[in-house]
Amino acid sequence: GLWPDTWVVRYGFADSSTSELYAASMYWTITTITTVGYGDISAGTTTERWIAVVVMVIGVMSYSFAVSSMSSMFSQLDDRKQKMKEAKELLQKLDYTYNLSTLFFLKLQKALKVRFKTQGIFQDKNEILQSLPR
Repeated sequence: GLWPDTWVVRYGFADSSTSELYAASMYWTITTITTVGYGDISAGTTTERWIAVVVMVIGVMSYSFAVSSMSSMFSQLDDRKQKMKEAKELLQKLDYTYNLSTLFFLKLQKALKVRFKTQGIFQDKNEILQSLPR
């Protein structure tokens, strides 16, 4: 038998069917995991619990998708910044190695920025060098 202090007895599920117990268990589990909470208004019937479980799972999936999308967006921004930084560093190395005139260096820098804005990130150093004016 069931102990009198279990949730099954305490909430009146002692004579419930297995499917009703599973619904109550899933409802409690999903409510706990999603941190929706245990407010004054809660699902009272098995059908209400199953609907609540589905809605909470959809809510968690939606929230997870939103967080994932934002994370991906910020990661891509960081990648773009890093690629531009690498391109600028390469340009500075060229300036140091070949002692470029200030005017020519500024033209190269401007061309690099325009190329970056219009065509996106560079894949490698060769692509950076090929994009510079000749």
